[in-house]
Amino acid sequence: DLARWLADGRILHLGRLDHQVKLRGFRIEVGEIETALRRLPEVQEAAVVTAGKGDGRRLVAFVQKRSGAPGDPNPRRLKESLAATLPEYMVPAAFTVLDVLPVLANSKLNRRALIARAETDLAALPEDDGTEAIPNLEDPQEALLGGLFAEVLEVDAREIGPGSDFFLLGGNSLAANRLITLIRDSFGVEIPLAELFSRPTVSSLRTAVSRLRTEEPPPPPPRPVDRSQPLPLSLAQRRLWVLYQVEGPSADYNMAGALELRGALDTAVLEQALARLVARHEALRTRFSGRSPEASQVVEEAGAFVLLRVDLSGLRQGSAGAELPAPARDLLAQHAVTPFDLETGPLFRAALLRLAPEHHLLLLNVHHIVFDGASAGILLRELSGLYQALLEGPEAIRGSGFDSPPSLQLADFAAWQRETFRGEVLGRQLDFWKQQLDGAPETLDLPFRQRRERSRSPRGAEVAFRLDDRQVEGLRKLAARTR
Repeated sequence: DLARWLADGRILHLGRLDHQVKLRGFRIEVGEIETALRRLPEVQEAAVVTAGKGDGRRLVAFVQKRSGAPGDPNPRRLKESLAATLPEYMVPAAFTVLDVLPVLANSKLNRRALIARAETDLAALPEDDGTEAIPNLEDPQEALLGGLFAEVLEVDAREIGPGSDFFLLGGNSLAANRLITLIRDSFGVEIPLAELFSRPTVSSLRTAVSRLRTEEPPPPPPRPVDRSQPLPLSLAQRRLWVLYQVEGPSADYNMAGALELRGALDTAVLEQALARLVARHEALRTRFSGRSPEASQVVEEAGAFVLLRVDLSGLRQGSAGAELPAPARDLLAQHAVTPFDLETGPLFRAALLRLAPEHHLLLLNVHHIVFDGASAGILLRELSGLYQALLEGPEAIRGSGFDSPPSLQLADFAAWQRETFRGEVLGRQLDFWKQQLDGAPETLDLPFRQRRERSRSPRGAEVAFRLDDRQVEGLRKLAARTR
């Protein structure tokens, strides 16, 4: 059984581990595969085990023929049937038909015997029985795309074939944007995000890449632009700037978070690390000026960064895992909902709450017009690296890779995007989305418990409930199927 301790001392039971395996980063419930096999008309009983070592581990299925079914189950048809209902990573590499599945003296399935048999069967797989574990990628372009899939999704490249679906392998919108960047660097073509969603397999994406390479020259890569000239807004920034001008300052697009820091903390070094972070990234010292559509970004010079410090260590603290004291909760909420002024800036702020000598909360807040989900990982990674390097000294700073700013900044990307996505290129994108959204409802018609308010409100609430492992896996599959 698998369980975990909760903060209040209770133990939360998470389920059984008997028949759960993890392959290529995916947690797989083999019972679900066995159930899918038993639904097939020619299968009476089924069992799935893993065989092989390291990166060569594979799923192997054993099936018992249903009494009265015409003919023996065919491995190729079994594989095709499962592929129609299960994600690719849950389809076994090999299928073996047995007269009866082995059992122990207590009538339970003898999985050890099946695993021993699976090792032999997997090693002796014939090349032409339709059960090959590793699909071939003989086409050079498909092989390169398969390698990019593997790099972005951190899976074994040998598991990727022509029909491998980027999203069924675990891709999401952030990973899709990274894949598009790698495709641009490797092939010199710009794959629209919409195209990736409609052509998510290796082979269909190769067709799209080939077409784009013949239809139009690749866009030039982004390059640093002259900072003495007006810096345009990216398309996403332009949208948020228009909303800001219409609605005024609000906290709707604040991206706030808090880091709990335990242990000895040098607050002066932390402030220096934040200052260096702001100096490295122009986005964190950018403000906006002008009226749409001719608004521009204004990058301020790097200077001292002031980390707001609040000492709450004199307040009575609860036990570990207890709620924060009320003043800390109030400061958290205030920090998160205080609006940014996009015209005066700055659009990044930080505060440090001292709860005890070795217990702090670092509050961070950035406006979405200069920050997104992918940026968060960069910020946290660099802040941690800068803090550690500053503690160690100048040599560590020089060796950290953070001693100079990146060659390309957000303003460079915005200028490149505005130059690239215009005219016919932009027209095709607009036509695609007009077609996709044709007939879509103006409002999301869900069975709300209360009547919808007449005007849009940013107010929200939190409802907590639990999902078991099977529900979570079912939702993941639904998300993968429906993008």
